[in-house]
Amino acid sequence: MRSKAILSVILGLMLIFVVGCGQPQEQSNNEEPSEKTQFTIAAGVTGSPWHAIAVGIGETIKRAIPEADITIISGGAISNIELIERGEIDLALSSGCLVYTATRGEDPFEQKYENVKSISKLYPAAMQYAVTASSGIASFNDVKEKEFPLKISIGPQGALTEWATKNMLLEYGITYEDIRNWGGSVQFLDNTDAVNQIRDGLIHALAGHTSRPAGYITEVTSDRDMVILPVEESVINAMINKYGFEYQPVPGGIYKNNPNEIPTYGTTTNLIVNGNIPEETVYKITKSFYENRDYLINVHHELSAIDKESWDVGSPLHLGAEKYWKEIGAMD
Repeated sequence: MRSKAILSVILGLMLIFVVGCGQPQEQSNNEEPSEKTQFTIAAGVTGSPWHAIAVGIGETIKRAIPEADITIISGGAISNIELIERGEIDLALSSGCLVYTATRGEDPFEQKYENVKSISKLYPAAMQYAVTASSGIASFNDVKEKEFPLKISIGPQGALTEWATKNMLLEYGITYEDIRNWGGSVQFLDNTDAVNQIRDGLIHALAGHTSRPAGYITEVTSDRDMVILPVEESVINAMINKYGFEYQPVPGGIYKNNPNEIPTYGTTTNLIVNGNIPEETVYKITKSFYENRDYLINVHHELSAIDKESWDVGSPLHLGAEKYWKEIGAMD
């Protein structure tokens, strides 16, 4: 009997211990998760328009979430998408055509990126190809038909301009190897070096996906007689259908000795976000971003392009962004 009484006491104490330890856990499970306040935004290099825009977007986030802590890091159009997909950052700037191909698992990406979601378009830009008038080249067909030894800079290897130009040339039936075999060269220079090499007569042409007008193209056309090359309609259509670009002509008269509109293609800079960020957080970010457009225009004049059509990015929106765009009647 005495041993049974002792056993009963022990079991009772164990029951009290289990209930006492378990109760806080039950309360913890019922607690609402705290709002996300740490945000990392990937942009371009310090001093670039993308970096300035990312700082501005960070400010709009703080206006929606006052306790937010914002970190801006340097990146690029392709690497920013990869960082978003891996969950290493929260938001980023990238190019609309690359977001389009990433969410489909198409060139230059090897698999479909499920975590990459969009908030908005920001502004458009155009692919622009400037060649010295003294080269005698007036089109990319001239390069192919004459097997011209073109020496061209197409920006850093793996960046948007290089990727787009490589695929554009293929639509004309031209490869990098063809250019080299004809005695030309394909160089991966930054804008400053490309302008200097044109001035020094070392290369004929440069490429850039940039604003209209672009400062460095204006600079080189003021020093040398340059032609902005047109892209033919069939090639533009191929770039739109295969890679998600848009028709983005260069207005006539914005560059010296180029009075007519120049057909070409381009894409938008987009704001993207990791799909795992809570819907309500992204709703707040989208709402503050859009309602602070006047502030953002002061950050960078190109952001005047933001309007109620900016939701139409051609790739999946985050549910939080979709909620806001529907709320203001921008989308059904």
